[in-house]
Order: sequence, then C-alpha cells, then structure tokens
Amino acid sequence: MLYNIHHKQTKNGRQLQKSGRESEKMEQKTKVVMVGSAGFANHYLDMLLDQADPDLFQLMAIVDPFVQKAPKYQRLVEMKIPFYDTLEEFYQHHTADLALIATPIKFHKQQSITAMEHGSDVLCEKPLVTDLDDIPEIREAVRRTGKQLAVGFQWSFSPALLRLKQDIIDGVFGKPVLFQNFTIYSRYDRYYARNNWAGKLYDAAGDLILDSIATNATAHFLHNIFFMLGKDIPSSAMPVWMEASLYRANPVETFDTAFLSGEFAGGCRFQYVTSHCSDFNRFPILRYELEKAVITYDANAEKPCIEARFRDGRVVPYGRPDDTTAGYDEKLCFMLTNRKNRLPIPCTQETVVPHLTVCDALFDYVPVHEFPRELLYRKEDQNGGKGTFVKDLYPQMWSCFENNRSPYEAGFDWAAEPTKVELTGYQHLKLPRRREG
Repeated sequence: MLYNIHHKQTKNGRQLQKSGRESEKMEQKTKVVMVGSAGFANHYLDMLLDQADPDLFQLMAIVDPFVQKAPKYQRLVEMKIPFYDTLEEFYQHHTADLALIATPIKFHKQQSITAMEHGSDVLCEKPLVTDLDDIPEIREAVRRTGKQLAVGFQWSFSPALLRLKQDIIDGVFGKPVLFQNFTIYSRYDRYYARNNWAGKLYDAAGDLILDSIATNATAHFLHNIFFMLGKDIPSSAMPVWMEASLYRANPVETFDTAFLSGEFAGGCRFQYVTSHCSDFNRFPILRYELEKAVITYDANAEKPCIEARFRDGRVVPYGRPDDTTAGYDEKLCFMLTNRKNRLPIPCTQETVVPHLTVCDALFDYVPVHEFPRELLYRKEDQNGGKGTFVKDLYPQMWSCFENNRSPYEAGFDWAAEPTKVELTGYQHLKLPRRREG
C-alpha cells in the first residue's frame, strides 16, 4: 500500500474525523494490481491514470520484470507505485481485489490462477489461452476459489451488443439464419516486427503462441458471432462444423487472411472474412440475418450504428459497440465496480471456448496457402513504413461476403478448396505445447 492513513497521528479532532472518512473511502476502493506494463497493459494504464474515476480504485502495484522499459515507467516512479517481478512476490506484501493481466499469452493461465488463489478477481486480455486443454484447470480454479474471471473481448461487454443479444435470446427477431462478419485491418511490416511472436506458432523460447489474424487482431469479431448466438448472456454457441481456407502474403508462420463458414446445431450458418493483406482498410462490418429482421453494423459509416431492420420496415437502433457510459472501456469499468455488484461476467473462460475450439481446429487441420507471388506488391504508408499486399483482394473478399461464398466457390485463380472440419467432439489441440527440436 502506498500509504496507510489509519496510522496517521494528530491532536486535531477534525483531522482525525477527516482521516476516518478518508480511510473508509479507501476501503471502498477496488484494489488493483496491473500485471504487465507495456503493449495493451499500457492501454489499461492510460485508462486507470487518466480516464477512470480515481474514487473507484487504488493502483497497488505493477507486476513486470521489465517495467523499466514501460512507456509510463517514469510517471509510475513519480507516483511511488511499487514494482514486483512476479505475482507471488506481490502477494507476499499486498492484497488485490482485481488483477488486470495483459502479458504475453503463455503467462495468462498461471497468472490468472495465481491471482484467484490469492483472493483476486481477474480481467485477462484475450486470448485467455491458446490450448483447449488449459480450460479445465482454469475452470477448476474458478470453482475452487469462488473468484470471478473475465476475458477481455470488449464487444462482449458492450451495452449496445448486450441489449441486442438479450433481444435475440428473447426471440424478438425470430430464428437466426446467417451471421456474417467482414474485416480488413491493413498491416505493415512493423506490425510483425513489433515483438518476437507476431504471426508465429511458437515464441522465441519455443512456447506455443498461435498468433494469427483470427486469434488476435480480428478475434473479437469471430468471437462475437459465437457470443451473440449463446443461449444466455455469458454463453456462446459452438459450431457443429466449419469450412475454412487460410492464406498468407507475409513471411509469417501462421496466416494473415482467412475465410471461414460453418453451421450451428439450430441450422444457423456463419461466415467470417478477414485479412491483413489489402491496403484498403475496412473496419468491422457485420450482418446478422434472422427470420424477422436483419441486423447490420458498419464501422466505416459516417455515423456507425447497430440497426435491426425488420421485414415490416421498422428500424430499431442499438447504438455503437464502442459506446460507453463510463468514458473508457466497459470491461474495465465493469470489473472495477463489480467488487460490490457481483453481477455475472458477460465473458468468462466458458464463453471463449467456441472461439478457442475453432482456432485450435484451424491450426490442427487447415493448411495455409501462399498467395501467388505475381499478385503481391509493396506499398508505403504515410510514415514511410512498407507492407506487402495482394492485388484486387478487397473487391474479391467483398464479393465473397456479399454472396456468402468461399474464394474457391467464387472461382478466383488463387483460391484453394476449403477444408471441412467436424467440430463436434473436438476437444484437444494436437500441436505440441513446445516447439520440437
């Protein structure tokens, strides 16, 4: 703790009374330990230090053996925030109501379990883990400790999308028919050079990472398809099967372009089209078709808004996925206040299982195809950074999305026949947890 107001001594009665009120106020705050200090952890620190209501929380410490490299290191030093190399070391000196975990993926499981075993709720950035076999151990830790674990798929905490999901559950739109998402995030060379695991199956130490566009950059939107079809707010729907074709233009071990489709037990189909390899950015576009209405959202529109357009002509707006009542990420606000509320977590270790299952099955069963070299070209961004892109990829992807087809069905010369994967009964990733050799 940075200071202990209980021990403040004074002969001034009014000061003692004030100290008591301040002490009570401090006790009401959510004690937070930040695990990680760079990358997305720096984003959490932006929110904690500059956006969140300081009356809601007390930042107890930073856990990161490399905190000296953090963008906010000097500021944290000036604030006299303690630093620790490990969570175990932190808990020898402090307690925390909430652990925010934004570290390399391979640490997520054990850090989440350690935090819960020491009495902390957890908000862990996505992906929670890379291997389905890790879920039972996390599930057992949640059961044993009675603590709450949230996974940072922010669209799952969006008030607009939660209202929409509840209406889907309540049957307002009838039976789901086809859920689609289209996203292009242009990525230049620096994206893959920013660390030692971007686009890799394993990191430099040989630990399983499985970093790809589907597990990282546009994972939110694939997950959202499964999330919105869940039978209740904290659940997601599991596809029965999928067909997938994966491609890459960049020198990565995984893939930077994906076309997925499949079907759920109730008959609803899905399609997910995404790439880093077009120089034309298209932020998420979703189209969720149900019997009575079509739900659309285009983040590229002048005034983006989720809208349900009923067959009878009615249009019901729901707002934007990133609308926030707090002024900062809803997932963080939710967890800072949930110490008292103890509301069910919208996105937990159970909620992410369908997305994790699909991604693990991709790596186990679906080959990655190289885009033909004659289609590749180099381009500089406005800062002089270079990237590799595929000629005419955007209009071809958009045609696939509009017609609910794979590139192979559309007849593109570069396209490979999709691989069909039965997901019922798939429970274990076959790739080794460590790189062999």
